[in-house]
Amino acid sequence: MEQSNPPSMQPDHERRTHYHLREVFEQAYEVALPFLDPAQGWGGRPLLRHAFPALHEAFPFLTAQDLAILVPALERVFRERNAKKSS
Repeated sequence: MEQSNPPSMQPDHERRTHYHLREVFEQAYEVALPFLDPAQGWGGRPLLRHAFPALHEAFPFLTAQDLAILVPALERVFRERNAKKSS
């Protein structure tokens, strides 16, 4: 009996959503960069909570839910990009 992968596991099935966030991601990264960098924060801690209003001002069409998805993704990419620089 041949096993078949569920639809979500098949290669031609796109799981990603929120295409509007993907379109603004790099621009949003530039806006949020000062708030993601611990070197620019207080006591070596990033000012992440300030990224939300800055992003909302730059992209007023983003909802609170969009920002709740976007900011952690920006933070993860910031860590990945800076880990590569320090290696």
